[in-house]
Amino acid sequence: MAVQLTTNNSFLVITGLYADPAYVNVGQMTPIKSGDYFSVYDNVLNKEYRLGLYSAVLDSNGQAFASASALGTYLSGLTDVSNTAVGGSVITDVNYDAGNRTRISQTSILGDYKQIAFLDSLLFTRAGTGASAFSASKETITCDAGEYYIIQSKEFHHYFSGKSQQVEITAIDMSCTGDEVKRFGYFSSSIAAPHTANFDGFFLENAGGTIRIKIYNDGTLIASLDPTTGAGADWFNSIDLANFNVHFFDFLWLGGAILRYFVVNGGFKYVTGYSHANVAASLFMKSPNQPLRIELRTTTNAATLTYVCAQVSTEGIDSPDVGKVFAFTTGDAGLTLATAGTEYLVLAIRQPVAYRHVSAFLDSIDLASRSNNQVRFRIALNPTLVNVLEAQWAEVTNTTLEYVVGNGTDETGSGGTLIGAKSTNTNLAANSAKNSFLNRINHTITGVSDVIAVLAVPAANNAIVDVAINMRVL
Repeated sequence: MAVQLTTNNSFLVITGLYADPAYVNVGQMTPIKSGDYFSVYDNVLNKEYRLGLYSAVLDSNGQAFASASALGTYLSGLTDVSNTAVGGSVITDVNYDAGNRTRISQTSILGDYKQIAFLDSLLFTRAGTGASAFSASKETITCDAGEYYIIQSKEFHHYFSGKSQQVEITAIDMSCTGDEVKRFGYFSSSIAAPHTANFDGFFLENAGGTIRIKIYNDGTLIASLDPTTGAGADWFNSIDLANFNVHFFDFLWLGGAILRYFVVNGGFKYVTGYSHANVAASLFMKSPNQPLRIELRTTTNAATLTYVCAQVSTEGIDSPDVGKVFAFTTGDAGLTLATAGTEYLVLAIRQPVAYRHVSAFLDSIDLASRSNNQVRFRIALNPTLVNVLEAQWAEVTNTTLEYVVGNGTDETGSGGTLIGAKSTNTNLAANSAKNSFLNRINHTITGVSDVIAVLAVPAANNAIVDVAINMRVL
């Protein structure tokens, strides 16, 4: 098999050799002649790449080298063409995860994003000047000239250190007919419209027909990979982006900082990848905890993009019982609720936008009513709170959370999504919401935090209640 040499940014790209492709630092390599064979030695990665016979080594035009001299001349003429690095080699076999471990068949789901009944407004947040509509288990974004629209999961999915993480997305109409820009992947941005600053994470982008896999660290482009060239290009180029297609990423943030991209084309096929280890004195994305995101932006023409389904999962861990647990209570005296039949705020938790990338979810809630007074408790996601001032929210040292305790007189609550309930006149009633996708404190695109609140309606005046919320922070 011939070995082809091309350049990609500041690296010599070797395809047709070992883990395909391999990347050698341009300007920091030493040619090595050994009989009729030729090698290059990467002085940064301390690796030798044995290219083979001269006649089996091809230049960027597909022409064979006639001699060691000709090959050496070609290598010595390579120079850096960009400050954007393309890292070392990666494993291309989909049966191995991003950490080069045998892939497990049962992953742990962090996010399941199918919509088969209607648009989901509890797991997704949306923003923009365009619009989207639901039909037949699909959500289609439509933008006229000069508009944009974003669909983003509210959750920033927790990354478990050293564990390969998967992001799988299905979409229709990723092709471009004009100057529109279509993106999907695992990334976030600034909270201010039009949400184009401080990209963090990775995504597939089609910008007017120019297709790239881009990796950003808080607004800095770390890598721009071309899936239409290189070892896996045939698999990518032979799919029609206008059709329904399956796109699969896996990555490590710790343990090599590797990103790989596959498409389904008669099975999962490796297209391109990136390894950040020993490439730069920076991270390849600022936070490994990112939301799922799909977006369309137009300039001069109208366009559409259809999102179908997605999942985010971790490989190698199946227990949520990790992290740090923090308790929030109404205090030793409990909370006295003044008037029977009124729904009062008892205790509420939220997370400032500065910590939106930190995972926080309900571990358990304990509810109690004193003196045999009947009380109906509601655990609500994003209820309307009345007479609760911003200044009342208190930060807790060494956590990313804020809380507020009601006053039992004029601080009331109503509405919201009911995620738990209990009616009791006894000393203790425990309610756990550990396994619900709605037990997390997440954020909208514009940075508004979810609020998880315990509300209570007493059956008699001056009922005393006790509430404890245990939050798990990862």
